[in-house]
Amino acid sequence: MANNGRSSKKRLFAVIKIVISAIAFYFAFQQIDFSELVRSLQKLHWGVVVLAITLYYVSQIISTYRLAVVLKCLEDRVPFLWNLKLYLVGMAYNLLLPGGIGGDAYKVFRYSSRSGIPRKKYIAALLGDRIIGLIGILTLLILLTPLAGFAPMWWNNSWIWILIPIGLIICYLLVKRFYNMYLASLFPTLGLSIVVQLVQILAIVLVANQVAGSAAIDVTAVFLASTIATAIPVFLGGLGAREVVFGMLFPMLGYPPEDGVLIAVIFSSIIVVTSLPGLLISDKLPND
Repeated sequence: MANNGRSSKKRLFAVIKIVISAIAFYFAFQQIDFSELVRSLQKLHWGVVVLAITLYYVSQIISTYRLAVVLKCLEDRVPFLWNLKLYLVGMAYNLLLPGGIGGDAYKVFRYSSRSGIPRKKYIAALLGDRIIGLIGILTLLILLTPLAGFAPMWWNNSWIWILIPIGLIICYLLVKRFYNMYLASLFPTLGLSIVVQLVQILAIVLVANQVAGSAAIDVTAVFLASTIATAIPVFLGGLGAREVVFGMLFPMLGYPPEDGVLIAVIFSSIIVVTSLPGLLISDKLPND
């Protein structure tokens, strides 16, 4: 009975996420002129899209390595290729199977089954990996947003950059106090998180340049803000959140809203496409 209750809650939450994502897409597309959207789409060179997909895959390979650095703190040296396959499966489960087992939960299960290390340790490791990734995004956002021009006036003051060293010191002290075993991986994983974002930024800047000819710094700031929005766990794999943020912030920088929405839709499509292989290899992943 308890299992049935949990399954019902998972299905309900999946339906809620699908509905919220659908509403977000509706809101984003309500702001745009579809004839302008079609014209923007016609500007796109599909070779650029292929390159953007390749860059996104590169970012996920780096993310896989970043997670492996964290797992070494558990004395679990996971084979890289196996870990990459599991990472892709996790991406697919998070995005495409919202009503079933989540990608992170599946990875915890497979890691623990392979090594015999308790699952709760992997839960802490994966949570830490995600938090460090978010810190990397916030670091870049604090640095770059004042250069874009849509931030509040107080953000444009140079003192806001002081938040970066203060935040890193606080993060270091918290990890040392509560998760000391992960301390050695803190700054390497933070550096890798920033590299991941820079690769993804390059991918979306290439697309944005084709669609709107927009300034790289503007696209970067909006992209980082949208990436934080996609982390809110009420959207289906973050779908819809990025489109709303781009649709709202792009006009503030002097660009047509349809350009922003199209850029976001293309990037979301890239994420979906790169997640599909995870479904194909989910049943072919060995235990070691």
